[in-house]
Amino acid sequence: MNTSDISALSPADTVLQMFGQICSFRAVYVAAELGLADLLAAKPQNVAELAATTGCDAPSLYRVMRALTQIGFFTEDEEGGRFTSTPLGAILQSDVPGSMRGLVRMMGADWHWRSWEGIVASVRSGKPAIDIVLGSSFYEFLSAHPSEAQIFDQAMTSLSSVENAAISRAIELDGAEIVVDVGGGHGNLLIALLESHPGARGILFDRPPAIDGARAAIRESRIGDRCELIGGDFFVSIPSGGDVYLLKFILHNWNDERAAAILRRCREAMTPGGRLLLLEQVVPRGNEPSPTKVLDLQMMVFLEGRERTVEEFRALLSQTGFALERVVSTGTIVHIIEAVAR
Repeated sequence: MNTSDISALSPADTVLQMFGQICSFRAVYVAAELGLADLLAAKPQNVAELAATTGCDAPSLYRVMRALTQIGFFTEDEEGGRFTSTPLGAILQSDVPGSMRGLVRMMGADWHWRSWEGIVASVRSGKPAIDIVLGSSFYEFLSAHPSEAQIFDQAMTSLSSVENAAISRAIELDGAEIVVDVGGGHGNLLIALLESHPGARGILFDRPPAIDGARAAIRESRIGDRCELIGGDFFVSIPSGGDVYLLKFILHNWNDERAAAILRRCREAMTPGGRLLLLEQVVPRGNEPSPTKVLDLQMMVFLEGRERTVEEFRALLSQTGFALERVVSTGTIVHIIEAVAR
């Protein structure tokens, strides 16, 4: 919904339309959780078949499927009750390029939904709602619930698959020989970047469990012989010797004090003139509409971090030994905030 949509509606219709979007997402979550897109990828099926396979009440499942046809995920035949998937519905399939099933399952999960119910307490206290509602931090919760952590990893991988190609096209390495991906997880971005820049070598740096999880992907990629894997803690030290340092969606997880600590470790590892590329969302000025302004609330509910404006990034960089040079759009929600070590 954009501002022109809202201005054309009455106040009551505006609220109802917003609530309708919430209901629509819950219906999409049902489809993702039950694996309906996987079932319909094989062949069109009637609701009785789908209900039998998924262990659901057929009339109730039909009502969900009918709602999903309205927003384009499935189509129903003219006789009624037999459904086919659509190109939009295909994004809910498992293990297909561009799959969003993991992301939808994470965002619709009970623990995620319950945490959002604590947003008023979060606004009043300044603390993440998940800490208040579930009694543990975001990462503590995932550590204690491996199945939810696996879905979270799938969600992050699905987002990265959409973003990394655009990021690789937008990044200019300018003859850099060594690229250090700080907090790079399983290496998906570094793989994409080195594949598109065959003259560069890479260092993937993250916590030891993440590095262990990355070994197979790096080994099976075309850049395995050009990438070194190093485990560690970016609050303690970061590998030196890189020409370019990447941090994708790292700083937004942390408050300003912790974000500054990470940047200082980067600066200690870099020589003057070295390049730092922050891959983050950027909050626009004033009343300009942006999904980042809403997604920033996700950070408030689950972590101590935040999405930042260009001015806020500039201030963080200035106090940690960097000069912000430019901000480049990738054509996705991700921007490249490029800085130079002073």
